[in-house]
Amino acid sequence: MLQLALYVLSFLSPKDLLRAGQTCQYWRTLTEDTLLWKQKCKESGADLGSFFIDINIAQHLWALYKSVTYHE
Repeated sequence: MLQLALYVLSFLSPKDLLRAGQTCQYWRTLTEDTLLWKQKCKESGADLGSFFIDINIAQHLWALYKSVTYHE
């Protein structure tokens, strides 16, 4: 079930992922998945290389996109 949920979420834009993450704690946990955000970075052309190995970048990206979203 977890893999199916992450697969479905992978089709959302970063902005929509943030919105989905505000639904409930379970969805927030899903939307903070490191591999999901790594895919979003690749799709946008950002090459972070091994950066994902060193820290939990999903939480940092969540905060970044959240701050950008609220300022639009």
